[in-house]
Amino acid sequence: VPSFDGYVYFINGASGCVSRVDIGENSYTMVLVDDLNSNGYLDLLVTTMNGNLFCFETEVPAHPLMKWSSQTQGVNGFTYRYDHAGIFVTQQSRQFRDVRTQEFEIEFEIVDTRVLKLRDLPENRRPIYEVQITLGKSHVLLHRSYDAPGIYRETLQSPPTRRVATIHVSMRNEHSQFFFDEFALSWNVFCWRPIKWLVVLPFAVMLVGVLF
Repeated sequence: VPSFDGYVYFINGASGCVSRVDIGENSYTMVLVDDLNSNGYLDLLVTTMNGNLFCFETEVPAHPLMKWSSQTQGVNGFTYRYDHAGIFVTQQSRQFRDVRTQEFEIEFEIVDTRVLKLRDLPENRRPIYEVQITLGKSHVLLHRSYDAPGIYRETLQSPPTRRVATIHVSMRNEHSQFFFDEFALSWNVFCWRPIKWLVVLPFAVMLVGVLF
């Protein structure tokens, strides 16, 4: 929690214990949470009224549903997501890679702990999960509704041109609560790497023949 006394306060919601870190500057903006250096652990990003940024490393393992990269998560995202409700792309699918095929697969998981309480409801009152996957903000790759949480794998069409882009995965439930995740991929950007060996290899073979 930022404050105007030069400290950042860390409050344990379960025990009520409070600790603080002296940053020497006032701060009034929300502390953001993300894995900034991709080491698998969450980092805390604190901004101050002097325009400085402080990054604090933690020992908390990173998870897409634990990240809070902006004050509002998407359209109306003020809901705590981890182990409660949301959608996220699995680690294997979100790993940055260069796609060189006409199709690629994405594996994502829909999380909703309310299902245990709502499973006895009539079918017309059960939760609905409307999932949309877009390339960038506008190019829709998938728009489909699911009737149960769980892990799903979908095959999507690759874009027709070389590019690096962000894949946005969003979910809207029956109450219009919005959840999202995003990650980056490239398509045929590094295809020149194998081509260079096709060019160099004949010259290398000729050189070996001349020398030996």
